[in-house]
Amino acid sequence: MVISHEVEAYISVGVDPIEHIAVPRFLGVTISLVLLNIYFSVFGLAGSYLIAWFFGAVPMDYYYSSILQNLNIRDILLTMIKSVSFGAIISITAVIQGFSVERATTEVPVAGLRAVSGAFALCIVVDVLLSMLYYVVLA
Repeated sequence: MVISHEVEAYISVGVDPIEHIAVPRFLGVTISLVLLNIYFSVFGLAGSYLIAWFFGAVPMDYYYSSILQNLNIRDILLTMIKSVSFGAIISITAVIQGFSVERATTEVPVAGLRAVSGAFALCIVVDVLLSMLYYVVLA
């Protein structure tokens, strides 16, 4: 969008490019990661029940009641905090790298690689910090 002067066109008509480009992407990525977290958690538990039932004939009510007994609200909160923070990291890193492209089309793949590698590294750092906070400080 920077290369084809679309951002300059937004600015020239008085539209804030952050409001129209960055904020929807931030919200979309963050909400998508939260929904993907819920989706994978539900189907991960359902798939693990099927494996447990296939190999050990575990009744469904026993399986899910034991999960609910051992599941803590802090566990659910930690996964939601992690998915929101990962969504924020990924979207902010991508938008910053996208806006950093100047004029050449050859800068776009470089910015994409920087965004992916930077977001990946930051997600690992935040994951370690949140896990340390959960298991060391709050335990």
